[in-house]
Amino acid sequence: MKTKITLVIAVAASLAVGFVAGKFQASFPWREHLASYTFERDAYSASCYTQVLTLWRSGHEDDAKNTLERSLDLSLASLQDIPTTAETGRIRDAIIQARDYRTKYPLDKTSPELEARIQKVLASIQ
Repeated sequence: MKTKITLVIAVAASLAVGFVAGKFQASFPWREHLASYTFERDAYSASCYTQVLTLWRSGHEDDAKNTLERSLDLSLASLQDIPTTAETGRIRDAIIQARDYRTKYPLDKTSPELEARIQKVLASIQ
């Protein structure tokens, strides 16, 4: 009798844990958020590239350059809050490359707040 009660309690507990875990998994569509983020990022990149190429081909080279500069600055600023554990070699190389570029070609049309964020990212890689 004691074995049957223990078995029933174990099965009931397993069902309850499975129900709670399944409910949590169903309420957190992380795959959708990840896919949405990835696709939106790629769509933004495509839009930016199209804008730059259109400006360049229509003879507005300075506007194309400024659009690329702004895109670079916004991308760097977005890396300010990246956790150290998420830093990969590719991210590190991109920051070093951007730092070398910004050293050679400083931008003078950036807001002080954005400039502070960019400098924090560029200084984060030694």
